[in-house]
Amino acid sequence: MRILAAIDGSKESEKVTKALKQFPESDVTVVKIIDPQIYLSANVPIPTNMDRLAYEEIKDQIDNISQYHTVNYRIEFGNPKVMLAHDMPELIKADLIVISRTGLNAVERILIGSTANYVATHAKIPVLIV
Repeated sequence: MRILAAIDGSKESEKVTKALKQFPESDVTVVKIIDPQIYLSANVPIPTNMDRLAYEEIKDQIDNISQYHTVNYRIEFGNPKVMLAHDMPELIKADLIVISRTGLNAVERILIGSTANYVATHAKIPVLIV
């Protein structure tokens, strides 16, 4: 089985690492999506070493997952919702997406929407939300 694991280095995404133990002998691609819109809307340039900084945020989680699985990782730039629901599963030929809930409150979910909810309702493959 090929699993796409959405990781962002947050406490919430550590649940993804734990959930992957349920799928022994799976190939896991860990992906961190960096949304450039955050930088553009704040009128802040994207750091030139952003991919390296992003890797440092998720390195420990990658190391933990690699104890149980064959792991690849990708740092990508784009809209996290679209990339996780459409682009990345197709690119890696994933059979399952594993993603964590965010810490958004009800008002924030209404205003900006939950990435996990978008992925669950738009992905063409099964999604496990932890």
